[in-house]
Amino acid sequence: MLVFLAMIACRPTDEGPDLGVPVAGPASGNLFLRGLSASSGLAVDTLLDGSSTTVWKPSGDPRDEGVDLWFEGPIAADMLTVEACERTDVRVYLNGAAGPAMRLQAGRSQVAELNDPQARELSWLRLAVEGGSGCLAEVSLREAGELIPLRPPRSVRGHLRATGTNAPTSVFAARWLLDGTSERGWAADGDQRLRITLDEPAELVAIDVAPLGAGAAPVLSLEDAGGEVLLVGGPRYDLPAGARDTLSLHLKDGSLGVGELRLVDAHGPVALIAAEESVGDLAAGTSLVGALDQSWQSVCGDAKRRYKLRADGSLAVHLWEVDPARPVGEAARQEVIDGSWGVLANDGPWTTVAVRGRRWSADGRWDADGSGPRAVDGVFQVAKVDALGKAGLADVFKAWAHDRADRVDCLTVELGAWDDAYDALVAGRALVVRGSQFEDLVWHP
Repeated sequence: MLVFLAMIACRPTDEGPDLGVPVAGPASGNLFLRGLSASSGLAVDTLLDGSSTTVWKPSGDPRDEGVDLWFEGPIAADMLTVEACERTDVRVYLNGAAGPAMRLQAGRSQVAELNDPQARELSWLRLAVEGGSGCLAEVSLREAGELIPLRPPRSVRGHLRATGTNAPTSVFAARWLLDGTSERGWAADGDQRLRITLDEPAELVAIDVAPLGAGAAPVLSLEDAGGEVLLVGGPRYDLPAGARDTLSLHLKDGSLGVGELRLVDAHGPVALIAAEESVGDLAAGTSLVGALDQSWQSVCGDAKRRYKLRADGSLAVHLWEVDPARPVGEAARQEVIDGSWGVLANDGPWTTVAVRGRRWSADGRWDADGSGPRAVDGVFQVAKVDALGKAGLADVFKAWAHDRADRVDCLTVELGAWDDAYDALVAGRALVVRGSQFEDLVWHP
């Protein structure tokens, strides 16, 4: 069962209740993270516990898994140290821009100098596993030789429940309210309710509720023993004073959607750690059976595009967009899509999948079509090559001949004659992906 950490801003205080981690005073200099989360796997907070014997390891195929550290405000760092429990290849991203690559060895720390200007105003650090075991033990940052005392977010434990969810439920589930990004979240038509139950009572003073994507701020009211009270503000809504172990929120128009939910006490924002319910087998009865939690890469192309659908309903896509007008060696730009997915329909060999999330450029040489991440909201289809057959696959290739020939032009060159190429694709469990966001021929070598 996965545990998701809300990416919530936290700041040190001089005293406070026990909220899962010690609340440090200014003299200690502890820097509580805004958020600490992993794409999969448990115990991500062990990366900051000072012990190389406790580790984080992703679930399933470790490729295209990783850890995100979010900071309250921009910090400056000039050195990153990472320790792994086994051989692991890691790509470092600074504020989303690709930084140094690291190859880690068991029991040994590797240091990377952060010379990129992004490191002078660092708000987001991602460690993405690209090969090896994917096992990470410790992470630390320094500035001018001084260790930055990073700590996990202050936190409370509890449960989060919603009265309804739009289909597909894995795309709009309430758990996405705790993932730290407003590009994906919870949505349900009509008046709806969110109920938060804490394991222990807490003195909460406010709640942060961000709209889904670029939507309008939701209209909220709090339901308790005293009746229903309209909450004024947004994205921060003040709560009536007093300790509470439950919050029942009434959304006046749930169809607007909510992208992020955060709790606030007198000392600042607090992360809600919620045990996640099973989402069931999302691939059952579809062409995705046997395809989840694996990194699928493009058959053709020097810069391999990678696609990963996880069993928990999240996804990661790494694309290389080519601009022929750029000089050789600068023509490809890496773009990353983080999001959620769910099955919409099955039609013969094709499975139609909905996806929602954010798309951002990881190449510092280019602007990302403006600035910052942009929302992704669309559909694509997936089919197994062996289910399409030779004739069906030939029809796909014919449709791609005009503007997607690069997806298949390596087949007869690298895999031999057409019959040999088809047999190699079937042996490699190849999939065809087509849609508005991406079109590709992929396999799991």
